[in-house]
Amino acid sequence: IDPRGAEWRTRFQFGSYRYLDTELYQPLDFDGAWFVATSAFYERRDAPLYIERQRVAEFDVPAIGVRVDLGRTFGRYGEVRLGLERSAAKLHRKTGTLPEDLERFTKEALDRAGVELDAVADRLDSGTLPKNGSLVRLTGFHSLTGLGADDAYDRIELRSSAFRSWRRNTLFGALNGGVSPGSELPLYDQFTLGGFFSLSAFEPGELRGDNYALVRLGYYYRITKLLHLGGYLEAGNVAASASDLTHDEIFTATALLAADTQFGPFYVAIGNAEQGKKTLYIFFGRQF
Repeated sequence: IDPRGAEWRTRFQFGSYRYLDTELYQPLDFDGAWFVATSAFYERRDAPLYIERQRVAEFDVPAIGVRVDLGRTFGRYGEVRLGLERSAAKLHRKTGTLPEDLERFTKEALDRAGVELDAVADRLDSGTLPKNGSLVRLTGFHSLTGLGADDAYDRIELRSSAFRSWRRNTLFGALNGGVSPGSELPLYDQFTLGGFFSLSAFEPGELRGDNYALVRLGYYYRITKLLHLGGYLEAGNVAASASDLTHDEIFTATALLAADTQFGPFYVAIGNAEQGKKTLYIFFGRQF
């Protein structure tokens, strides 16, 4: 929208997680390396709450927020942003009950504010169903009560995945992890596991904690230009302390049928874990 390449970007998503984000992206020079970005977002999600893997409640969680970033791009494949974010959310209980020490989260708006780092290097050959390349993303959040946050804490997460193909075969893997150095995370910003490509035999959010680790190894075979058949194995855990992540690891196996359509990937999958735990997925949308 100007000679330097400014853009007004709007993204949205429907489903159990509804999301609308609008951003004004303004390069600071003509080569487009440095930029500033201001954005506003609205989201609304259905959020179940599990305590010790038992579902105790379900919430409708609307949230609204704003963010200002200073960033730099690195060619076509990388970007780093450092910015300030301020948001507010509300927990509307739909079903269930909460322990008394958690009832405070339903009494008033939850204010989140602080400094956020977001760095990404994307070398995937496809934004839908990759065949080759890698994706690495590092995020960090330092909560600031002076900016209006309810709780002071630190949160760091690294997510990485890689793909390698030969003929009709594709091997893929992922290594993800998150820590809360020197602090405990509030309920609304804890790490969660469960759901598609996240210990798939478990429900979304079924596992939560202040630290987590997840490793994935998978394979799919291209049956036709559209259809791919395969699966993946996962091992992971959540824990109050990072040193406890290697104790009592959880293992899951998932069978997968994927269609690489022109509108995005469509998946049918079933996740399996110990003690006969199974979850079926019919899912449309990017997962990597």
